[in-house]
Amino acid sequence: ICIRYCSLHLRSGAKLMPIQQMLLGVGGPTYESWSVEFDGSGGAVKIPTHSDLNLGTGDFTIEFFYNMDDSSDQYYTMFTVGQGNVFDSMEMYWNPTGDDLKFNQDHAEKGSTGAIGSNRYDTWHHIMITRSSGSTYTFFNGTLTDTDTSTYTCEPDDDWIIGDRIPGATHGNYEYKGHISNFRVIKGTALHTTSFTKPSAPLENVTNTVLLCCQSETSVTDAVVSPTTLVAASGATVSTAHPF
Repeated sequence: ICIRYCSLHLRSGAKLMPIQQMLLGVGGPTYESWSVEFDGSGGAVKIPTHSDLNLGTGDFTIEFFYNMDDSSDQYYTMFTVGQGNVFDSMEMYWNPTGDDLKFNQDHAEKGSTGAIGSNRYDTWHHIMITRSSGSTYTFFNGTLTDTDTSTYTCEPDDDWIIGDRIPGATHGNYEYKGHISNFRVIKGTALHTTSFTKPSAPLENVTNTVLLCCQSETSVTDAVVSPTTLVAASGATVSTAHPF
């Protein structure tokens, strides 16, 4: 009876009493179908540096969902790892000139989504970057769009910042405006090297996940997995918008 009662209350959005939480195994922050909204004026989420986030020269997966506001032909930084100098950082950014998202290390392009087209704004998209045995693969909504075979070391010992570069970045900040949901980093595993069906459900803590955030209804700084405590800058807020 309690399981049925609790299930009904979960669907209706009502809060569960402690005994109901215990029986269902729920309670605390709720994750999955939420996002972080960035205001384009300094809003960001910082994950302080940690050895778990140093991707080095090994295999990795970086992925997230995003829904971008009209950029008015301005660049947007989706995430960056580094000190704000593009010649000493790893980042992904929106490039209005090429109508694409680019993945760079030390200002050298390692991947591109290719031209996105008319639904570039106000639409949820899934982006994934993987590296397997030295080759880097870029995916847009599950479709393989680029392969790079150059050798590089991912930016080590620096903070990860979602939605911006560090304050006062050498080459400008280009703050992101829009939503990001289910940001996940996997160290040591490339989930895909060929096209796949994009996820239709919230991302989970799979083997080798070192970061999974931007999916909590409670706080921008909540994370399912993170080696350090997240820090939010003013202008990054929890949003009910999500890609599912």
